[in-house]
Amino acid sequence: MLKNGLFIMVVGFIALILGLTNTDSYQPITLVIGIILTTIGFILYNRAEHKEE
Repeated sequence: MLKNGLFIMVVGFIALILGLTNTDSYQPITLVIGIILTTIGFILYNRAEHKEE
């Protein structure tokens, strides 16, 4: 679950970067998806860290 959380966070960061650099009409949607994926990835990563301790 640790690697899954990191992977989802990376995908979320990439979506955030694309959302910030796009000038399309999809920019708000991309930003929201990036924020959601980053948050989910952080939660998964945090849970896995606490289970390892």
